Amino acid sequence: MKKIHETHKEDLQKAIYYLPHNFDLDVLCKCLKHVYGEQGIYMAIEWGKKAKVLLPKDFQEYWKKQTLTSYYVSIFDDYLSEEIYTIAKENRWIPKEFENGK
Repeated sequence: MKKIHETHKEDLQKAIYYLPHNFDLDVLCKCLKHVYGEQGIYMAIEWGKKAKVLLPKDFQEYWKKQTLTSYYVSIFDDYLSEEIYTIAKENRWIPKEFENGK
């Protein structure tokens, strides 16, 4: 499995709150699961509450089915950038490396 960049752990945690409420839940869950493992489910539930998104009735089962294909794992940085970070930036999210004028 490809190593996850440490910056994703902090950036993704913040970026999800800049996503629109109609964001693709499959994409969100797959990315959270890939970066945070099973702990990502709590972030997905919290995002759902804050975004006022109705999660699937049996969210535990839904979560278990969310996995990235080997192709997306191999290009994960680009996938995450395209699917989440770009949209979050459009909504004023700033990646950690650019905070404080870095």
